Amino acid sequence: MPEKENREELAGGYCRPVEVLPTPACKLADKETELPKEPSEDNVIVQAQVKAQTQQSRTGTGCYGVTAFRAVSQGVKREPPTPKHSPIDSIEQYLRSYLSFPDDRYYFPLSLFAVLQHCWDECFDEVPYLSVSAAVKGAGKTRVLELLKFLAGEDKAVLVDGSITVAAVYTEIEEKKVILFDESERLQNPHSPFRSILNGGYRRGQYLIRKIGGQNRRFSLFCPKVFAQIGDLYDSLRDRCIIVEMQRRMSGNRNEYVQQTAKEEGAKIASEIVAAIRERMEEIRNSYLNYHNLYASLDFLRDRDKEIWKPLFTLCQLFAPERIPSLERSAIDIATLKTLPVRRFEQLREEEERAQKLEYAEHLLRDTLTVIGARDRITSGELMTGLRGIATSPWRSYEGTGITEISLAAMLKLFNVAPKTIRIKPKNQPNSTAKGYLRAHLAEAAMAIRCETDEVTASTCAGDKICRIERGSLLDSANGSCWLPPSDVEGRSNAVP
Repeated sequence: MPEKENREELAGGYCRPVEVLPTPACKLADKETELPKEPSEDNVIVQAQVKAQTQQSRTGTGCYGVTAFRAVSQGVKREPPTPKHSPIDSIEQYLRSYLSFPDDRYYFPLSLFAVLQHCWDECFDEVPYLSVSAAVKGAGKTRVLELLKFLAGEDKAVLVDGSITVAAVYTEIEEKKVILFDESERLQNPHSPFRSILNGGYRRGQYLIRKIGGQNRRFSLFCPKVFAQIGDLYDSLRDRCIIVEMQRRMSGNRNEYVQQTAKEEGAKIASEIVAAIRERMEEIRNSYLNYHNLYASLDFLRDRDKEIWKPLFTLCQLFAPERIPSLERSAIDIATLKTLPVRRFEQLREEEERAQKLEYAEHLLRDTLTVIGARDRITSGELMTGLRGIATSPWRSYEGTGITEISLAAMLKLFNVAPKTIRIKPKNQPNSTAKGYLRAHLAEAAMAIRCETDEVTASTCAGDKICRIERGSLLDSANGSCWLPPSDVEGRSNAVP
């Protein structure tokens, strides 16, 4: 046997020592053929012959899918390969235009999952599940599922709710579809018949046997699945998922969501994905099977997480290799979310109530500045009358009886704004003072929320007191602009004592 030759395989900027047995073609390239530094016409022909003979051996240093030859590199300098089109950027821009997450780490993995929806059955032996969860309603979980469906197409994904039957799930899996479960809270039942389907379905070769017509029939369980629910999935299923945490009313300049428009945009991107996958299907499969030899190790992840993240890292290596470090960071951060205690739907009612109060409080702060207008102060009574007079406001029927001075003060207290005694008439006149609010304090609270949503530092905010509001957003939902009057955006108004 010939001696082993060490070489470095370079892939996406990561070097990994690999032992390769040289073939006769390698010896021809390394020993028998000597090319001069100044190539002639004959030498160019020789180089082409050497390249053809060494195509399978892939000696020297090179990237996966791009072979570099020692003999040729000593002669004419080769032009770098033309990069193939990647749909990742289009997918990520599409998701960002309609979704807002607590941070940016989710967009790229979701974009890779959108590509996986088109090649999972042909290329991978394990596939990730996604768990799209939130502690409250209205966080955008269903929209994530809809956008993934649009990026897959009607023939490759199906969106179902908690009423689907086990038999219907079998049928969709047999048709090689990605299954998107909305309102999957019913899966929490420990006696649910879905558990046997879901726990093993992330790996190829898992079957469920049922007797039909007197004969045993095998049903495949293998396909990607996405679950959307309030709270977390049960432990064993959660362990097979990539966790996607959502929060209500996150900031971001999102487009107005019109389902038909989003569907048409998604279908256009889906055609780009199909074209890109068609060109590189065999390359994706080979890269997945030989990942441990070709690319950097995923040993920073647990074994189960390695299995479910490996398909996404394979796609990243081929379609966006320069973003591997970013994906590594996201993978370990997201995988570590599983160390959090499991949140059950029944335990999250208090958080739902708190989130609803905060949402109404932000609405109130917006309407309060509308009512006060250019005035520097307003009494509580005048403010109540103005709030109830806004045609599209909820304050006439808030909590059944409408907003009161007590509920008004309670909501504004969330922003560190409290009623105070203000002067409304000259000092020598009767009833010259009353309880009310200063416009400067209200504007300061609104500006603090604007700074929070824009992720800027306290030094760039108007005013010297920053009120941090969790998950706050006082941006206009249509275009992301701040609704504060120009004077408050430019600087804090001076309060009149």
